[in-house]
Amino acid sequence: MIVLNTRPESLSKKLRRICEEEKIELYDAHLSKVEPLDFDENIDIWKLKLNDIEKYSNLIFTSQSAAIYGLEILGLQFDIKNIDQTVLCIGSATREILEKKEIHSISPAVQSSDGLLELINNKYPGKSLLFCGKNSNKNLQKKLNTEVDEILCYELVYDKTTLNKIINGPKIILIYNFLTLSFILENIDQALLSQKSFVVASNKIKEKAIAINKDLKIVVSLNPSDEEMLVTAKKFI
Repeated sequence: MIVLNTRPESLSKKLRRICEEEKIELYDAHLSKVEPLDFDENIDIWKLKLNDIEKYSNLIFTSQSAAIYGLEILGLQFDIKNIDQTVLCIGSATREILEKKEIHSISPAVQSSDGLLELINNKYPGKSLLFCGKNSNKNLQKKLNTEVDEILCYELVYDKTTLNKIINGPKIILIYNFLTLSFILENIDQALLSQKSFVVASNKIKEKAIAINKDLKIVVSLNPSDEEMLVTAKKFI
């Protein structure tokens, strides 16, 4: 089996390792890269929220990059091993990053923002401080409303020069977020896309994509982990 990986290179190590172990041929098309936001430009905004951190019951990390760069920001003022708040994250990959820093975290059974929202509403009420990317879909922010503040700590920067790798690459394409699929849909001809099959990380991604192009071939993974994405990709064989 040959699959096309659209994740940034910095987030592809685990996927690459699994493919090597399972003899799956992985074709990389790193459509975007993760760039941390400039510390000098944002430090005053971050410190306003960190200085009042006692008012937050929960700290939320929405992605691996949010954990990596969010912990750096927290570390500006605190020993991150002594955090008193409940730490929540969306999925297992993010949880692994937190565990490496000796931070216990909780993630929902359904690894999505909606799953995390249900977990907060049912078990962890109170105000939350959310660490996320500049390109966030704002799902949690909209639904938690006044019960959440956010710290933006990175952004995904897309590169059109990599799109030829999608056009000329393998049929099966792994999609981990809607921004990436939207970037593809906006820049590649529909006739070419009809030859591709997409494995997406959530139903929400599929719903948004079908609203743009109802003829897309899409299968939704059980969860957004690399392992399950590859299990789902095998359904196209």
